[in-house]
Amino acid sequence: MMPYRGSLLTLFPKQVGSWSLTSAENVPKNPSVNLQPSDLAGASYNEPDNPDTLRVILFNFATVDEANKALLEIRKIEDQLTTQDKKMTHTVTLEANRLVVDLDTHELMKFRRIYFTNGSVIVDIDMMHPPKRATEFEENFKRQIQ
Repeated sequence: MMPYRGSLLTLFPKQVGSWSLTSAENVPKNPSVNLQPSDLAGASYNEPDNPDTLRVILFNFATVDEANKALLEIRKIEDQLTTQDKKMTHTVTLEANRLVVDLDTHELMKFRRIYFTNGSVIVDIDMMHPPKRATEFEENFKRQIQ
């Protein structure tokens, strides 16, 4: 599979299921972070009658191998958070090119963060309540960027 060479901003669909794109922008790279993508972009999605905002970050890497290595690095970071934060229960699951992090704050708040690779691009769907809705968004998002 060839690495993605276009603008990441063009990958954000205007509509994902009932969620509408409200903003999308390039994100500056942070040299202090272990992950070193060649390009970063972020977007926000909202749906009618729901005050929650869903954030999506796209990380583009020079090669598919670099993206796969970065996904493993993200897992290490999430595993460290699991052992450090005693106020939450973290469950980290890695399956092929998909990483799912379920967070339970023990105060009836459950969140899901999903990472998946689409070639050289890692998609980060950030913290959505409830977890089932995050998975639905992921499935719709994947269909639109294939």
